Amino acid sequence: MQKLMHFYVSVIDWHLLQILHPMLHGVFIMIGLIFSSMNSLLGIGIVLMAVGVLFQIVTLPVEFNASSRAMNQIVEFGIIRNEEEPHAKKVLSAAAMTYVAATAVAVLELLRLILIFTNRD
Repeated sequence: MQKLMHFYVSVIDWHLLQILHPMLHGVFIMIGLIFSSMNSLLGIGIVLMAVGVLFQIVTLPVEFNASSRAMNQIVEFGIIRNEEEPHAKKVLSAAAMTYVAATAVAVLELLRLILIFTNRD
């Protein structure tokens, strides 16, 4: 019984290998094409990343304004007590600073991509 199972598994593996073998060649060809056109793909990536960074920079003042308006509204609607106001300001300020940190990371990542692109070859 064990020999029959071993034979059965080896036959299935052999047929599976016969099916997958041409596919593997295709995968390796695709990987080669991707790496051979890496300069153009990297250039496209840099352009798209630059658009994203520009969007983040443009919307940064909007985020600070949103935190300021949120603080005014929670005070106006009486959602927090007066003694909680400094703590709420700290939290909203920290929330706005996360956008600053994300923008800084995006700028540095864009710079890294540009350096990789210019130092190729």
